[in-house]
Amino acid sequence: MTPGPRRRGSKTPSRLSLPLRYARVDGVPADAERLSVERINVLRREGRITCLSCGEALTIRLGPPPHFSHSPGATLCHDPPSPGHQAAVNAIANRLGEIVPSAQVQQRVEFPDQCFLADVAAVSGRGLRLAVEVQETEMERQRVEDLLDAMEDQGVALLWMRSASLLTLRGAATRPTRKATLGPVETALLSRGRALMYVAPDQIDDRFSSGERLPKILLLHVRPEVIELARAGDPKLGQVDVVLRRYPLSQLRLRAGSVCVLTDYDPPLPELPPFPENLRRRLDKLHATPRLA
Repeated sequence: MTPGPRRRGSKTPSRLSLPLRYARVDGVPADAERLSVERINVLRREGRITCLSCGEALTIRLGPPPHFSHSPGATLCHDPPSPGHQAAVNAIANRLGEIVPSAQVQQRVEFPDQCFLADVAAVSGRGLRLAVEVQETEMERQRVEDLLDAMEDQGVALLWMRSASLLTLRGAATRPTRKATLGPVETALLSRGRALMYVAPDQIDDRFSSGERLPKILLLHVRPEVIELARAGDPKLGQVDVVLRRYPLSQLRLRAGSVCVLTDYDPPLPELPPFPENLRRRLDKLHATPRLA
């Protein structure tokens, strides 16, 4: 089964078969660093190990530390998870454990019905079910919408976060408003009433291994007209004016069964520049189009 979020259409050569900490072992996601030497030796002889991202066969090595790897010379249709991505996943998993102490929090949790591998998932004995996606590569709008809808139908609250490397901004950082490019994924999130939330590396945190950074959260605020266009089915919105605000990871809170950013004490949003003429024409055309009751 091929997970949806990290596939790409074209193949690129693997870079010296970079070590991977996580893989699927006999159909179950596994952490190489948590496997015993005895288990590793058995897997080297007879285990079935596949890549979480592309489904190709992997080998396991003792290291140190123990790790999985693609065969030398293999071609990949995905990029290996970056250290920054894994650091963000580690930090978010830790934060979920703090805000939902009664829940079982795991990384790399598969939802087979949706062909989806969540970066983090939390389940409590009271029926709370949360999942987090920290997106590193672009996706099609329809895939995002289908996944959000399917997870909601399954009773799983899905927090969708994007890597700050996917955020394109224009304008001086000191300005109260910036221009951001909203592509298919941002448009899909807005169409489903989701926040535009990004994660970026911040200060070093001693709770994690050397070199890992506790991420900060970047939250984009857009005008209501932008959300209206997204809900109307525009494939992407292009460049729009936004307000960008930054929050420490500690501002992630649990509210009404979903994880959100605490913004209760924020100052009022600054006034955004006039709505762009090209988007205004699209909105006027939308308003003039008759709709079925």
